[in-house]
Amino acid sequence: MRFAFIRPSHYSKWAGDIKALLDLSQGLENFGHNSRITSDLFEAHSFDRIFLISTLVDHTPAMTFMQWMQKEYGVIPFQEDHLLFSGACFGFYYYISSILSGAQENGFLFSLEDLFERPHLIFYFDRIRPQYALQNYEVLKNATHVIASSHKEQKTLFRDAPGCKAKVVYWAAGHTSGLKEDPTDAFLHFTGLKSGEYILQVGRLSPRKNQIATLLAAKDFDVPLVFIAMDFCNPTYEKLFFATALRWRKGPTILISQHLSKADSQGPIRVIPAPNGEILSKEMLLSAFVHSGLHMHPAFYELPGYTYLESIRFGIPTIATEWCSLKDYFTDFSAKNHVIDDCVEYVLPYDIPAIKNLLNKKFGKKHP
Repeated sequence: MRFAFIRPSHYSKWAGDIKALLDLSQGLENFGHNSRITSDLFEAHSFDRIFLISTLVDHTPAMTFMQWMQKEYGVIPFQEDHLLFSGACFGFYYYISSILSGAQENGFLFSLEDLFERPHLIFYFDRIRPQYALQNYEVLKNATHVIASSHKEQKTLFRDAPGCKAKVVYWAAGHTSGLKEDPTDAFLHFTGLKSGEYILQVGRLSPRKNQIATLLAAKDFDVPLVFIAMDFCNPTYEKLFFATALRWRKGPTILISQHLSKADSQGPIRVIPAPNGEILSKEMLLSAFVHSGLHMHPAFYELPGYTYLESIRFGIPTIATEWCSLKDYFTDFSAKNHVIDDCVEYVLPYDIPAIKNLLNKKFGKKHP
């Protein structure tokens, strides 16, 4: 059978979604099917099964084209719950930016002390949510099949497009099965760090990935804090990252970047350029995970978050966001227990004191 996956034009800006789509395509090829990832509607319409990828873009033109060609289509939406997280994500970003700029709003003076005492303050500064779900309502309703990667995503789909044909396929569940049991010391040689002495966060610098919360929660924690960031970062957020670390972070902070140089190092921030400006190799990335004392990723949203699966695979203590679908992958449904063991614990992404408490509790507590 021939499968076509219609990707958005900004496909190269993805991260985990790219990995999921490439894994799916390769898996189909391994089972003898023909798989094609394309943005060309004319090319795609001749295939047996057609899927539109990601509801972060308006697929109405693609739907209209397929209807005109009398072709059925499915959707792999990666449907984010913007009603849940987008307002908080912007409010947190805005609040920290306002502290650093010394801004006031209607007489209110932004301060880190207030944010630690009352984390909910960020909700007073949220903004209009993205309207992707509104744009793709008809796209989802008219699809012959919609594939959600978790029950959490399925619930979001049923809310945003009632009656859509959403089914759950846990397609990230086998992601770690191919990971080596014996990662190397490559990351230690690359950075000069020692095994178990550092906190790790992996992901592009962006408000949703929420590296600022990690910096603030660990501001007084005197161990190396390592960020592995891919090139397609948010430039404004990158500036905020540096300003936050320079203002509050006391311990060593390492940023591994594809586009910055050693000359960009400032204060506690040591920039290590990625080899040849490329994304770290699989060997290097797994080495980074297995030698970390803690994996922190208090993102504002993840479905489910591949970095969680990678760190948990090696028993690394992990702090995950409450707003993710990872719980679906680690749930004993018979007992209705969302945590099979305490390797991973969940926290609201804007609650800095709670993140700090988990950091102190879990650092260095590796699991079998």
